[in-house]
Amino acid sequence: MRDKFVLFAPGPADSDRKGVVRLTPNCYEKVAVLKQETGISMGRIIEQCIDFALEHMEDDDA
Repeated sequence: MRDKFVLFAPGPADSDRKGVVRLTPNCYEKVAVLKQETGISMGRIIEQCIDFALEHMEDDDA
């Protein structure tokens, strides 16, 4: 069974780090919809997606 990706809202001590990420318009719209639905910042959503992807990336050498 594959792991599921679940967004979590940051706690009061968490702060959004500022930076620049370039997304395609289609990807940006998907993240913007998630932001509207969850109230979680786009930066936090993107960070969680990247963390999840990196933790579950398959190694081509295996």
